[in-house]
Amino acid sequence: MDKLCRKALLITLSLSLCLTATAQRPRIYDTSDGLPGSRISDIRQDKMGFIWIAGEDGLSYFDGSTFRTFQPEGSGRIAGSDALAMVEDSHGALWIGTTGGLQTFNPLDGKFRTISGEHTTSIIEFTPEKGSKSEIWAGSESLGISVFDSFTEEVDTVKTAMVNANLPSMRINELFPDSQGRIWAAFADGGFCAMDGVSGAILEAVSERDFPSAPHITCFAEDLGSGTVMMGSSDAGLLLHDAAGGPARPSSDQRTRAFRISAIIKDATSDPGDPSYILGTDGDGLRLYDFRRNALREFGGSMLPEGADKWKVRSLMLDRQGNLWVGAYLSGLAIIPKQIYGFSTVGTDGSITALVIDRSGTIWAGTSGQGLLRLDNGESKATYDSHNSSLPDGIITGLDIDRHGNLWIGTDKGLHIKAKGAHEPKRFSAEDYHVTDLEYDRERDRLYVGTTDAGLLTISPGTGNITSAGGSNLSVGTLHIDNDGIVWAGTGRGLQRYDPVMDRFTQDSLTTGSAATIHCFYESSDGNMWIGTSSGLVCFSRSYGESTKYTTDDGLPGDVICGILEDGDGDLWISTTRGLGRFSASGRRFAKYSKADGLKDDEFTYRSACAAEDGRLIFGSINGLTAFYPDDTAEPSGPAAPVILTDFIIGGRKAEEVNLTGRKDIRLPGGTDSFTAKFSVLEYTSPGNITCTYKLEGLDKDWSRIPDGTRQISRERLPAGRYVLRIKATDNNMPSEFSECSLPVNISAPWYRRWWAYGAEAIAVLAILWFASLSFTTRRMLRRREEESGIKDFKLQMASDLSEELRTPMTLVLSPLQEMREEEKDPKKKDIYNMMCRNCQRIIRSLNQMSDLRRLDSGELEFHFRETDIVYFVKDILHSFSSAAETRGIRLGFNAEKPGQKLWIDQGHFDKIIFNLLSNALKHTPDGGRIQVDISSPKGDGTVNVSIFYSCDKPADTGKMLSRGGGGPGLYLAYSLSRLQHGELSAANVDGGVMFSLLLPCGHAHLSAAEMSPTERHKDLYTRYSTDVEEATETEEEDDKERKSRKTIVVTGFESEIRNYLKSVLRQQYNIRACADTKNAWGIISTTVPDAVITGMDSGGANGLELCARIKHNPDTNHIPVIILSTNDDEETAEESTRTGADLYLRLPVSIERLRGSLANVISARETIRNKYTNEVRYDYGQIKPEVKGGGNFIKDVTSIINRNIGNPTFTVNDLSREAGISRVHLNRKLKDALNISPGNLIRSIKMKQAAYLLIHNDVSIAEVARCVGFTSPSYFTSSFHDYFGMTPKEFLGKYRGRTDPGTLERLLGRDWKQA
Repeated sequence: MDKLCRKALLITLSLSLCLTATAQRPRIYDTSDGLPGSRISDIRQDKMGFIWIAGEDGLSYFDGSTFRTFQPEGSGRIAGSDALAMVEDSHGALWIGTTGGLQTFNPLDGKFRTISGEHTTSIIEFTPEKGSKSEIWAGSESLGISVFDSFTEEVDTVKTAMVNANLPSMRINELFPDSQGRIWAAFADGGFCAMDGVSGAILEAVSERDFPSAPHITCFAEDLGSGTVMMGSSDAGLLLHDAAGGPARPSSDQRTRAFRISAIIKDATSDPGDPSYILGTDGDGLRLYDFRRNALREFGGSMLPEGADKWKVRSLMLDRQGNLWVGAYLSGLAIIPKQIYGFSTVGTDGSITALVIDRSGTIWAGTSGQGLLRLDNGESKATYDSHNSSLPDGIITGLDIDRHGNLWIGTDKGLHIKAKGAHEPKRFSAEDYHVTDLEYDRERDRLYVGTTDAGLLTISPGTGNITSAGGSNLSVGTLHIDNDGIVWAGTGRGLQRYDPVMDRFTQDSLTTGSAATIHCFYESSDGNMWIGTSSGLVCFSRSYGESTKYTTDDGLPGDVICGILEDGDGDLWISTTRGLGRFSASGRRFAKYSKADGLKDDEFTYRSACAAEDGRLIFGSINGLTAFYPDDTAEPSGPAAPVILTDFIIGGRKAEEVNLTGRKDIRLPGGTDSFTAKFSVLEYTSPGNITCTYKLEGLDKDWSRIPDGTRQISRERLPAGRYVLRIKATDNNMPSEFSECSLPVNISAPWYRRWWAYGAEAIAVLAILWFASLSFTTRRMLRRREEESGIKDFKLQMASDLSEELRTPMTLVLSPLQEMREEEKDPKKKDIYNMMCRNCQRIIRSLNQMSDLRRLDSGELEFHFRETDIVYFVKDILHSFSSAAETRGIRLGFNAEKPGQKLWIDQGHFDKIIFNLLSNALKHTPDGGRIQVDISSPKGDGTVNVSIFYSCDKPADTGKMLSRGGGGPGLYLAYSLSRLQHGELSAANVDGGVMFSLLLPCGHAHLSAAEMSPTERHKDLYTRYSTDVEEATETEEEDDKERKSRKTIVVTGFESEIRNYLKSVLRQQYNIRACADTKNAWGIISTTVPDAVITGMDSGGANGLELCARIKHNPDTNHIPVIILSTNDDEETAEESTRTGADLYLRLPVSIERLRGSLANVISARETIRNKYTNEVRYDYGQIKPEVKGGGNFIKDVTSIINRNIGNPTFTVNDLSREAGISRVHLNRKLKDALNISPGNLIRSIKMKQAAYLLIHNDVSIAEVARCVGFTSPSYFTSSFHDYFGMTPKEFLGKYRGRTDPGTLERLLGRDWKQA
């Protein structure tokens, strides 16, 4: 049967079954969709395809998914809130008439331009002659018509005057150009006229002025075939003006006079040779006017939404796809799509749950709660439910018809049957099976019944026998019998296949999706089994044993599959819960249909699908049926909807508004690697059938799908380069046609990724590698220095903290020390006190420097400047160094270019600068060198230069000398203080030495008020440091004889302070030869052969270890004891000293007593060895014995013990009491009783008298005698001897040497003593 016959049958069936043929359903947009308001005055479509809406709530445009509105607020916006009329000229500019005036809008830049301020009611574009410039005619509320040049947008005053000269009325309501070059104008106060568009001459006029009953024209239209102009009016219905001329006449259909016609447009679906026109009315919706028959008809009928018959239509517009747009005042914006698809529907009060068609074409439909519906030819719809049959009130779950003509009905409360010819269904079995599906095997005459509680049942319709298939109690949900007689069952255990021959189930391993429920089966003509699940559509190829799954990502309208049918072309139709899909067998692609395309519903129901013998496909849904011939749903033809880029956002900034079609490309600045592109697809008929994909050409290999309903693309982290953004829109029902837009996108590389930057980076990398290969060791040393510098900074911080703690104790030490020095009369001791004071002040000065560095870092130092005689100030500080310089033979020089030079300085801090620079110079100037201080103005620019030169043997590292951790805290403090003095301190190597230069500004213009505030702080800091320290003087001459009797000691390798101190504490017992440089000391040692050498570890020239090794390797000096003093406390240094031959290694600081004792011991040890080979002087320690009155034996024993230990410097009273076998108390009491003397005084008396005896009888030195009587310190021995005899040992020798007569001895040794 051909298509025409089948369509006739469908129409006949539809009428009898109350089916309604529908096109895509109208859609109404209101404020909930983004429409600014429902008071719509005009609708237009521009050249790009956007829909523009003018109304009392402003101006908007629509792209099929989004409304964008221009509000009247602000400059460059629409004038007035009421937009009344629009027209797009041939140049693409939009002219808008509003209550606030006439404006133009340029879509490329989104700007409005005001042309005039007149209340504009109507606008048209008119081209007077072919090839001439077009004109814009604008009608106003009270000022007639204005004519403008559409290109320049300037008013044509001459033509405007010509047009308005003969107008019957200046109140224009509507303008309309016809095909004959005439301009029709309707007047607000009634009437109309026709003008010559070129000259403006009135050709015909009907006005209220001439005819009081002149109609109020609201709209015009022209039938191009006949040239008839149609006029709609608010009080005379439809008027017609023939092309041949004559007055306007009313339509012969009297019904048109009953309507207030407000808009007229041609019906796009009508035959061009037999046109119809759609009339919009004010309050009566839409009507269809048959022009040839001059008859009025109803438009749309039931396909229009409820309330459409009351619409107040103000504007009608047909878009390029043939869709009708209706501006319904106070109702919204309606679109009535052009009919494409031939879907027919029937409504029900409940959802359809099962469908089947019998041989007579009767449709049986099961419902959820409404029983069984019967729709057959020649009879009205019938219903079977609990009221007129045995059917329960439950749900019909399955329907099927056997070859005997019996209708089997499955419910959730048992199985029923309507036998052929029976009037109503009957219950088949007493059991209340919960039936889920029915499937009839026509070849074997067997009915399969799926249940949830009894498994799969088989029934023989002929005998009525019921058996359990496979003996299984599976919960069966859906059934299908394939061409081989195998039953496919969707169960609670997944997919099962039942073989009726073997009577057994087989678990199928076919993958349908994790935990997916099977809803339906279908075996297509090519032998493939299609399985509908809750997660997509699965195609199982029985030939290859492979399965393929399809989801919404592949184009399905929904993933929950309800039913599957096949049409005559092999295409599959799939109902889902989100619409109807069509799978093309040839193209392997999906098309989608929705309620908007004419379906009854988008949500279909499970297993409710059937195909009629004539090819009709019927699907059940939640509210009824949808039936159609697949051939009537042919794919639409015509151009695809255009794709237009509307916004391009770079880093949150819009590159362009409305659209970007005028742009050749988009450039992203360097450092920007992301964008968002917004686009519109101007599809209004079936926007839901559009699939959008995009590709960033130059980066993406494949097209990426854009989610449905999304009109935006965002990309991030894009590499620099040149790309082309391509966006493609495809109609799912017309895949061969698609539209595309593209935009070049150039992403600039950041500067560091340009070619020249790469080149520079390559060069830099090569340089770094080259540098690294040559300086690895250097970098390691630098890291070590940085670590050391960090350690130094840490030590400096710790030292600064300690300085705060140590300053007070040092002050308490210095004050009484200064008092002791002032009271001391002995010049030698006074020298010691002077040295102690000097070093205490040195410690305090170092502590102050540490504190100043900390305060300098924290910004706590304050500066107060006063005018000062800089020459006197510096000279006074230099003078304090004269004594120390003179001691080392250093010449101090001073020269001032201008005596009495005045500068503004902070005296306290400036004193520290000069003092530290001179201290550093004195420290590094060799003996016999020179220090020169000059004050001059070399530049003549108002600055004074204080330079300090000192001679040295080798260049200094001046680059680091003034840095932190470079030349020490003193120089760094001087450098920092000089900057805060507004000066500049530098250091440089010059001929013969190093020069410090301190450049200071003259005057006080550079000082702030706070810096010039008066203060006495730091007024005379240097005097406090140095003037009260007296240099050691020697007032006593030693005779040559005593000097010759002393041992000679060489002291070398120490700083001057330590060297002088050692001289002062050792010169009472030894002849001291001091030398700063160990290299020069060797000359003294090799020529004088001293008795001992004391050397330090660090000094200029050869160090102490080298000198020791030289002494020990020379046969003339290897017997000389060497003592090394060093501040190093590590064992490695001590061991190295021992290896070089040092007799003793002592760590500084060391007590003087220990040094004296150690020196005496090493000299004594050397003499003991020497005396083995020379005549040894023997001393008689028993010559002096006490005379006692009683207890003679006890006293003899005590005296004997003392004499045995007389040379032991550690012998004490405790030792005496222990050897005497008596306690200290008893020893003291017995000695008091016998001699009236304490044990300690007895030991002292015996030692002193024995010493006197030895001095008289032996030609030995005083130091030797002191050692023999147990004194390790000759000075202490001298002091003790003086206390006992009232004279020094030297004075004693001068008076009594050689006088050994008994009278002298008795007188010297006392009458209680006698010679043994």
